[in-house]
Amino acid sequence: MKEILNSHELAEEGRHMRHCVYSYLVSCRRRRSAIFSLRCDGERRVTVEVSLPHFTIRQACGHMNRRLDNDENARLSRRFRETSTPSAELSPESSPYARMTGTA
Repeated sequence: MKEILNSHELAEEGRHMRHCVYSYLVSCRRRRSAIFSLRCDGERRVTVEVSLPHFTIRQACGHMNRRLDNDENARLSRRFRETSTPSAELSPESSPYARMTGTA
């Protein structure tokens, strides 16, 4: 599970997965959402939007907004439990997107 940390990575995730994840840039900047890429053997499989600050999965989809299969659902559940423990208060100022421009 890799957190997408800047506008360039967000654009690349959208291009590779062929969906509109880049449209969530403003939400990420404001720390309303965090975006993660679930990868299996280095291959992008699922893009995940997590609601902040509660760390709940808002949505998850595969290539071209494909629904997750059973294996991906299980991996996502397992990986999210491992990585989603909030350790610090999140604010718009702490967002890695806050210093980025609106263009990729």
